[in-house]
Amino acid sequence: MLTKDLLVVRRHRGKIYPRFVDPRSPENVRRAERVLEVFQGAIGSTREQLRERLEELEDHKTFKLVRGLSQLLERRCLFEAQYAVEPPALRRWLFRRGVVLSPEERRARLEEAAQAFGCSVEELERSFGADREENHVLRGFLPRLSPQDTSPDPRPELDVEPEELLRQYNLSLAQTLLFDALELWFEVSEKYQPIFRRVKRLGLMYEAVEELPGEVRVRVDGPASLLKETTKYGTALAKLLPALLGAREFRLEARIRDGARRLAFELDASRRDLFPDPDASAPDPGPDPERSGERFDSAVEADFYRRIRAVMRDWEVRREPTIFKAGPQVFLPDFGFERRGARCYLEIVGFWTPEYLHKKLAKLREARPRDPLWLAVDRNLRCTEEDLQETGHEFFFYEKRLPLEPVVRRLLEIARRQTQRDRERLRSQPLALRIEGDRIPLEELAREHDVGVEALREFLAHREEEGELGGYRLVGEALVSEGLLARLKEELDSLSEARGSDPGAGLDWAEVVSVLRRYGLGEGALEAVGYKLERESLLEARVVRVVGARSGRR
Repeated sequence: MLTKDLLVVRRHRGKIYPRFVDPRSPENVRRAERVLEVFQGAIGSTREQLRERLEELEDHKTFKLVRGLSQLLERRCLFEAQYAVEPPALRRWLFRRGVVLSPEERRARLEEAAQAFGCSVEELERSFGADREENHVLRGFLPRLSPQDTSPDPRPELDVEPEELLRQYNLSLAQTLLFDALELWFEVSEKYQPIFRRVKRLGLMYEAVEELPGEVRVRVDGPASLLKETTKYGTALAKLLPALLGAREFRLEARIRDGARRLAFELDASRRDLFPDPDASAPDPGPDPERSGERFDSAVEADFYRRIRAVMRDWEVRREPTIFKAGPQVFLPDFGFERRGARCYLEIVGFWTPEYLHKKLAKLREARPRDPLWLAVDRNLRCTEEDLQETGHEFFFYEKRLPLEPVVRRLLEIARRQTQRDRERLRSQPLALRIEGDRIPLEELAREHDVGVEALREFLAHREEEGELGGYRLVGEALVSEGLLARLKEELDSLSEARGSDPGAGLDWAEVVSVLRRYGLGEGALEAVGYKLERESLLEARVVRVVGARSGRR
């Protein structure tokens, strides 16, 4: 954050906007580079000397920008007082001996002091005011500390790039404007838990409002705001901003007190490029085995996430995927599952204090998501089935390890209902398939027509039996043109003929795999062209022609 005298804004029609700088502008980058160069070359100089050099970079248009960048960098500087004699002791010694009335008396007094303290007159002169802030000497630069590196030892170089410095300036500008915020509203798309943890840590209060079904806005202010309008929590609201920037999609609106006026400040994800990357210095995300960036509150959650993703590959599994309104508060389910528009959620009710459990159940009674919400409840909790039934959500119990079966069973049932709807739709309104190319994956075709792969495969198999695929065959997980299959058959026949007249000799499997890959096909294409794979052992296999097999166009 910056001091308020460096805040630069414009006002227009009831709104207030910080004057952000373009971090990619060559002119701004050069200006930031010059500020960095002054700091880098100032090691061994006093703070006053540093500021004098920075003033040389200022003009009437850019002085606030230069001072803002300098203020951010000064916080990374390590200044220290350097002296041969402790300044307070030296000043006391000199003042006790009274005033001097001429340069000669002054020199004699300093020589007397130098002899008393065992140093030179020049060292005494430097020590006299060395403890004043402007005389502190720049020793080096503090690193940006991570959880793994808590060393405060100074470094001889600043580890910051000009564009990064400009983005940090923009963030600080927005935070400085929020000093005068009366309240803040936000909507975000993800990373809810870090935001609400931050809200609590900052001593703020929030209220959730569902203005449209499924769209939750959150109002943030502080306890004193219940009694009167106050900017008392502006600093805390400013500290919340980096957490909001961490979401992929976000929108915030703040009411700013500007003298006697109340102005609106708005910011959303379309301006993300103006700000630092919130994940650039993030610590290790945690125990996710696939390194997807998910973070977990417990080993139970991490273990479940790993296993459910391995089993239900056609479902997208997300950690804390959304928020629901629960009375005036919000509720964050632990997991969300999505498959072609179908959504459902899982909340793990693990071991906590009785007070926490009481609040959790009360919040669950208030939460009414449009999609199914299931509760996985630790059997060791003092929580009865009647308590859980009052929440209105499906539930099941677990011990130690969260079982997959109850969740998988429910997900499969949803998938079956989807497939049945797709079958009915395909029967009642047959698709006018738009097929182009030699090979079309079923997954791609299903996505284009908004149906499931399973229902589409059944539909295409029926049309193939009726001879209605128009020059295509259903081969494995793709539609393949008769022309491509004919070229594959021709090449395999040539290889087979080159081996001799014995049809049982077969082709080398590795050689056939190379051919199939060239055509973008798999093992399933062999049967379509009159061949089959025979395995002689785990490591040995051959491809043989099927005598009397029909292939080619049906």
